Amino acid sequence: MEPSTAQAELADAKERQAQADIAISAARTLLQEAEQAKQAAQSRRSDAETKVRSAHYATVDCVASAPLGKAEAAAALCASLSLSMEAVREADSLKADRRSLGVDGAEGLAYLLAGSSMPRLEVLTLSCNALGDLGVATLADALSLAIPLRHLDLASNSVGAVGTAALAHAMNRGALPKLTGLVLKNNDINDQGALALAKAPHERLEWLSLSRNQISEEGALALAAPQHAQSPLAGPLLLGAPGGSGRPAFEGHRAPGHCLGCSS
Repeated sequence: MEPSTAQAELADAKERQAQADIAISAARTLLQEAEQAKQAAQSRRSDAETKVRSAHYATVDCVASAPLGKAEAAAALCASLSLSMEAVREADSLKADRRSLGVDGAEGLAYLLAGSSMPRLEVLTLSCNALGDLGVATLADALSLAIPLRHLDLASNSVGAVGTAALAHAMNRGALPKLTGLVLKNNDINDQGALALAKAPHERLEWLSLSRNQISEEGALALAAPQHAQSPLAGPLLLGAPGGSGRPAFEGHRAPGHCLGCSS
């Protein structure tokens, strides 16, 4: 091959590679923009669904209007836990903390909970999973009288007014009748959310953790006040030092001869 021909082929190959690199860069930019658009759309959808749920919980006697989970989300959840769907359905304890489940994971679990499909479940821990109000509301709507849940941990999930309203709504319609422990620490619950929980039936509740939330002393006192609770936790309320990040600490304990206490 002539040197000039080889030089020409090399130059052509370099040009084609440069064009391919440009095309790849453009495709990556388009992919990034599409991903950002998808995330924005998901955020808008989440906000809209949260508003719908908020209106839904304003009427205590209404029935759940949203779909109770998704089958494909349930399959993905089981895969992420390295468990079969049958194993999850038969579990009496499911500990899935720090699994980045998000709303999709909540929809998967809701699908498994719906229709009393987890009749043995007594312990459910889902702390640090970015569930948010929508995820917790999705789970709460799927809870029923037939699920013998005794301990529920939703700590560090950015739960706010809608999530607490969802849990209160579940209690008001008879779900969680055997609940003895509820952990909601390190969330975004304010006085309104605490009061919603206080007004819900909780005859068996022995431990309520609301530390590191946005509950003021006024809210804590309202939570413990007998006139606000169908089943008050117990005794006088003792206020402790504020929790981390400037958030008031509040933890309640109910037991014969004991009183509510706050921990820092």
